[in-house]
Amino acid sequence: MYIHDTLRFFLYTISRFKNASTRSLYRSRKPKKRWRLDPFKNDEDLQVLHIHRQSAYLIGRDRLVADIPVDHPSCSKQHAVLQYRMVDLKREDGTFGKRVAPYRIDLDSSNGIYVNNEKIEPRRYVELFEKDVIKFGYSSRDFVLLHEMSDTSNVAEAG
Repeated sequence: MYIHDTLRFFLYTISRFKNASTRSLYRSRKPKKRWRLDPFKNDEDLQVLHIHRQSAYLIGRDRLVADIPVDHPSCSKQHAVLQYRMVDLKREDGTFGKRVAPYRIDLDSSNGIYVNNEKIEPRRYVELFEKDVIKFGYSSRDFVLLHEMSDTSNVAEAG
């Protein structure tokens, strides 16, 4: 019974997002950098979420499947995915290489995702950068994307 339900969910997900690139599955990588989400609600500092231990994280209200639960009623049960992807890199000396970068995709949620106060188009991978501020739906909770090498001196001054 469980395998049948899992297969049905998998086929549903593929049909729902058939326009998404299947190549993204092959580009998924676990990051070497130790990324984290620093959540804030108003001026309150909340528990840091370490997001470097796997290649992707499901974000949503459904605590049975979400890697990062969000409890705000404006968030969908399966709201978004944060995924690390292998991407091409052009170095300053003109040579090419690869790097693992964080991306997010909105899973066609009702109230969207905001990155730096701009609503992001659903079903599209968008690269995230260090110190981006992410908001899910209309939640008052903000998540700041940082890693172990991040300079947080200006973040501490702002708070």
